[in-house]
Amino acid sequence: DYYSERYFTDASSSLIVGEKSANYLEHAHVAGRMQGLLGAVKLVFALRNPIDRAYSNYLYSRSHGLESRTFDEAIRTETAREAAYCGRMRSVRPFSYMSRGLYARHLKSYLQALGPSAVHVLLFDDLIRDPVTVSASLYEFLGARPHDPPAHLNVKTNSTQGVTDADGSAVVSRATYAHLRETYRPENAALAEQIQRDIRCWDRPYDDYRDRLETESRGR
Repeated sequence: DYYSERYFTDASSSLIVGEKSANYLEHAHVAGRMQGLLGAVKLVFALRNPIDRAYSNYLYSRSHGLESRTFDEAIRTETAREAAYCGRMRSVRPFSYMSRGLYARHLKSYLQALGPSAVHVLLFDDLIRDPVTVSASLYEFLGARPHDPPAHLNVKTNSTQGVTDADGSAVVSRATYAHLRETYRPENAALAEQIQRDIRCWDRPYDDYRDRLETESRGR
């Protein structure tokens, strides 16, 4: 009742309403609570290459004064730092760069609790490449009438452009990239099976990763 009154009291009955949170996916107990409290809810998850997501998360933490370690150090010490979370930090989890990208194990509880028909997964890569098609599939899933996506859909918000690693670099080191690539490879394979999508493009070699960043940088 609080949830409905707090967020949706003024919502028209003719509208499809919802809300966004960046951290529901990583909390397994939330799926069961949604199923029990909200019933026929529909969930949309937007997933990004987990290595890109991890480093972007790191830069965001740095830009907000939460992180002083290098990305390499942060990844090496992530397990210990997560164990030391207390109070409010357990929800914010400012140093959980790698574990948040374990999408398959996070998504499993939602698929089990709510069923595949209640879950729609869209990929960041597709959204950037073809926002019209991705938006159309989203509207269809939600049962909304189709319409063109907003013109500002590709405009960056919360940009970390200009923020660098604590060592001054702007890219993930080769060694840490290799570690993350190996960590995520089985997770990405499991996710591909769950969502029936080919996401092998996420498993690119380090040189491809560097080349892509340089190309994007020149295009800005």
